[in-house]
Amino acid sequence: MNKSRHTQTGVVLLLTLLLMIVIGTSFFLAKFNAVDVRIARQAQTVKALAQAKEALLGYALSYYDSKDKPEGLGRFGFLPCPDTNAISGEGTDCGNYSGIQKDSSEIGRFPWRTLGISPLRDGDGECLWYAVSGTYKNAKEGIRTAMLNEDSNGFFEVITPNATTGTIATDRAVAVIIAPHRALTGQQRTPVASTAICGGNYEVTKYIESIVDVANFAKTANKIEKFNEAGNDRIIYITRQELFNLIHKRRDFSKTMECLTQIVTQCIAIYGRNNMSATPDDKRLPFATPIDLSNLYADDAAYLAQNELLKGRLPNTTSIQELIKTCPLEQISLSTVDSCDNTAIKPSNLVLNQDPAKTIFITLWQNWKDHIFYMVAENYKPTATLPIPPCDATNCINSLYAAKITFAGQSLTGQTRTTALLDAIDTKKDVTNYIEGTNDVSFCIKEDLTVEKCSP
Repeated sequence: MNKSRHTQTGVVLLLTLLLMIVIGTSFFLAKFNAVDVRIARQAQTVKALAQAKEALLGYALSYYDSKDKPEGLGRFGFLPCPDTNAISGEGTDCGNYSGIQKDSSEIGRFPWRTLGISPLRDGDGECLWYAVSGTYKNAKEGIRTAMLNEDSNGFFEVITPNATTGTIATDRAVAVIIAPHRALTGQQRTPVASTAICGGNYEVTKYIESIVDVANFAKTANKIEKFNEAGNDRIIYITRQELFNLIHKRRDFSKTMECLTQIVTQCIAIYGRNNMSATPDDKRLPFATPIDLSNLYADDAAYLAQNELLKGRLPNTTSIQELIKTCPLEQISLSTVDSCDNTAIKPSNLVLNQDPAKTIFITLWQNWKDHIFYMVAENYKPTATLPIPPCDATNCINSLYAAKITFAGQSLTGQTRTTALLDAIDTKKDVTNYIEGTNDVSFCIKEDLTVEKCSP
């Protein structure tokens, strides 16, 4: 009897021990599985954000020459507008919507359909959101910015636990991609009819906690916005340097800028040759545009020749005629634009004043005009005495040339190119922030008004 009781007690103790082991193991596995699920969700978020960034950079890289975006002719670096209301279909950008303003930033859902990819979701299954700086957003004519190039700073200051950007103007982000994750307390994501795929709605505050001043986001043009990663948002961003460093790696980029410089030099030479048609000895060329354009660097009309100014920016207009936008390209011979070979500006189209070469040229000039500088020799200025004497060290550029046009390359260490539209200081009015002779390209006009490449 006692032996049986002891046996039963031992069995109970063994079962109790086994039960404790099972419970402990279950608890451990549950915690382990919870950690595993959290890691998997985090990994999914990281992957989705990276894919989104790659897709946006790919869009910017190919915008210039994509056949399905003819508005991209001559434009480098634009990014799609977000999906702000699904009027044209869920995942479609807002670039053609009424109500968006020129140079104002936009925020909405990630435009996956425009980018030709599937919806990208974070670890909680929510579709990504996206904000683009006002000057970088692709939009319809009249809303798209007047000038976008490598000096166009972003509008976004961003703080995350791992990185901060935008404390100086040149580091501000041009785009921000946000993983919103599950709804927090008070965020009602009631579905609307137009979001059958991603679900939910387009109310920013129901998804994003990281906009510092969400009530006034993008209400005006040229406004700096601040993101401070908060709540359960996860953010990555794209900087101006990232985007344009990638564009500079295009095989045709440097060649295209050289081509642009050669064409505008030919346009100035044509001005002189047309003077000769009335007076054979008259090879005089236009005056320059001032370096300081009072923050109107994006305005084509600001590039007006100023009397007696021999050095400055390349003029688009004199007091009586337009030089660049209406340049008589048919007066350029095929052999004089050899820099354009193997670029989208096909010389055979260009010299016939035909599209797409004509449109690409004009649009390139409009977006990069602040990079182009000009000097005319004393003997060749519009008010010079005729006949013009032969060139020498006292009256011509480098003793040889009637004029010189230089395209300024990327800003180097110590050079800044900001405007007071966004920042306190206009540094574009200082020519030393452009010309240093190391990464510039120049073409010169000779005494006979022919054009050749010359030293910057």
